[in-house]
Amino acid sequence: MVSSGSWTGSSAITAGLLSAVASPLAPRLLGDRDRRKVLAAAMIVLALGNVLTAVADGFAMLMIARVVLGIGMGVVWGMASAIAARLVAPRSVALAVSFALGGVASASVLGVPLGTVVGNAFGWRVAFAVLAALAVLVAAGLIFLLPVLGRRGGPRRGRAGRSRVRASSPGSSSSVWS
Repeated sequence: MVSSGSWTGSSAITAGLLSAVASPLAPRLLGDRDRRKVLAAAMIVLALGNVLTAVADGFAMLMIARVVLGIGMGVVWGMASAIAARLVAPRSVALAVSFALGGVASASVLGVPLGTVVGNAFGWRVAFAVLAALAVLVAAGLIFLLPVLGRRGGPRRGRAGRSRVRASSPGSSSSVWS
């Protein structure tokens, strides 16, 4: 049986480490997939990780759940700022990225105490089930509210009003200014 005490550190470290690995890899591994769908799918993976955590009956299942959660969380963190930057005019990119990063920070800072309140009132499993439900709602919102966003959009305005166009060679991250 899983208790809320002794395994907490291991489960948090596992999710955090996998998030750190998945975050920079996600954009490179996802090719030209619609970023809106990728972000929504990552939220479903987060939901699955939380459901698995809520029903875990032993350490092995808890660790599997945290691996799933860590991968989903890493993809969300890796994609959120990039997507936010593409949704706004060039002059508002810094603000959009700040909001995306601020949302991650706020969720972390506010989520832990709120999760603790729910966990203390209804049990830790309910707290993870609530997180799963919220992740599914967010995934649905992403699908219905965001525009289709492929890997490469049209040219964006860059420095001094010049168009920035991505170089066409696969795997290249260089920009060409015109």
